[in-house]
Amino acid sequence: MNGAKSSHTLKDIHDLPPEIIREIFLIGLASSNAYQDIKYRIAISSVSHLWRSFALEEPRFWSDVSISLRWPVSRVYGATDQQSGDGPDHVAVLSRASVWLRRSKNAPLHLTLMLYNVPLVVQREVRELVAPHFYRVKTLSLRLHQYAYNVELKKLWLPLPDSVGSLRALELQLLIGDDYPDDPIELGPPLTLRRFVFDTCTPPNRIFLSKFEVSEKLSLNDVCSQSIINIFERCPDVKCLELSGIPCPRFFMYPPSPQFSIIDERQPVRWSFASLHRLSIHKLHHSLIEAAPNLKHLQFHEITPEIVWKPTSVDTLSGLEVIRARDMDQIITLASGCLVSSQNLKAIGLSLRFPRPVYNPAPLFSQSVAPFLSETVQDDIRSQISRPPPFPGLKLLVMDISLHKRGMVCVDVNENSLPVYVEKLLRMRPGMVLVFRVPRYVKESLQDLSKLMPDRFVIDCDLIEMDDLVERYIR
Repeated sequence: MNGAKSSHTLKDIHDLPPEIIREIFLIGLASSNAYQDIKYRIAISSVSHLWRSFALEEPRFWSDVSISLRWPVSRVYGATDQQSGDGPDHVAVLSRASVWLRRSKNAPLHLTLMLYNVPLVVQREVRELVAPHFYRVKTLSLRLHQYAYNVELKKLWLPLPDSVGSLRALELQLLIGDDYPDDPIELGPPLTLRRFVFDTCTPPNRIFLSKFEVSEKLSLNDVCSQSIINIFERCPDVKCLELSGIPCPRFFMYPPSPQFSIIDERQPVRWSFASLHRLSIHKLHHSLIEAAPNLKHLQFHEITPEIVWKPTSVDTLSGLEVIRARDMDQIITLASGCLVSSQNLKAIGLSLRFPRPVYNPAPLFSQSVAPFLSETVQDDIRSQISRPPPFPGLKLLVMDISLHKRGMVCVDVNENSLPVYVEKLLRMRPGMVLVFRVPRYVKESLQDLSKLMPDRFVIDCDLIEMDDLVERYIR
């Protein structure tokens, strides 16, 4: 019986038009990651002769090409450029990539190159394989980690060739040794990108020169001040900006000198990011807030000391819809408390992290959520007067309460009295959804509360992204 049912199901699938079957293949491929897509493509093309022919006839099925090679650091030091060391079987990896490039025909390419301590001779093979296809690359991810073999970066990979004119998304991750020449490194020709992610681990004064214009997302990590300023000058219309690993945000106020060696504080400059809606930065500085009057989503970890908030900054912060910070004190004190009475603020994300293990989280949780509770005072005749609650427009509160990072252990959500404080918060804020992001088991008392108020209290063990939570419970 089961065999007959299975045969009938397979027959129904084969009755579908070929273009529908190909689209189903592509949907499955999009849901897999870089480590699964190889097995997925092999499995699809091995089901039957018909499915294999469908897969081979669809160039888009092979247009996501990834080349990942890694040589152990301990085995490459002291080797010459012509030696490959005891690395992976790069011949098989490049052979498979060559087959996929051929099957992809002229379809737009999504190319990923992950080269970790790869000898120069092998990198040249990779370059020779992919270079003829640069003209159709739409998305490029180049991750070059080079602790050994002083690769001539400028001759192999940077600047990118003029043939990448169709490129729309670029990710560069460069980890190169201290002995690389100090002269500036150009990244590529003038390009209009939707997304540019640039992550470096190089000497602090390493300067990169960019001619890229970025319209959607710009993400910079561990990039020196002069390089960031050079990139900013060509990205005034960016909508999302992520900055991390920046030691001193003060440089935003000043342009670089002509030699790109020091910051000239005698000539202040005003940046303008009128289209910027989202900002994520480790240390918040008022100059970026002033430059982004239409900012709606802000994430930060620290506030630059001794900031003097101008009225323009206060106006921008008052228009925020989503804010993520380390604790409530940062949000309450930000710009003299302008967010406390804001009707525009719809969502708050907090990371409750503490410097030591916490065995009684209830008081700490109570302290964290106290600002969300409406205040009550008693007069002489014992009548109660309720004041308007702070953050009157708040619809979503997300708390990361069980994360471990760098030895910092967070709140134990299994403490018995915690549900009492959770229920109190929810009853006093009837229009708000509370989400606990916890990557492990929680006690039945909290689970029961979540079942009792499923639309108000959510236990998120899947660590859903903040954007998805906002879209789910607010939009």
